[in-house]
Amino acid sequence: MMRSARTAPDLVHEDTFRINSDIRAGHSRPLDDHIAERGAWDQFVPTAREAARAEDRG
Repeated sequence: MMRSARTAPDLVHEDTFRINSDIRAGHSRPLDDHIAERGAWDQFVPTAREAARAEDRG
């Protein structure tokens, strides 16, 4: 499914150690802006928020 944009799902759960490399490779896009717009970060405990942050965010 992931080999083609035609068959790939819109949203995928992935282990945190793979997220940034897949974003850099163009396989995934960060959702930071979408999550921030909706205030969804407040639903997660601080450790989960930190684990999900992209490398360029501090």
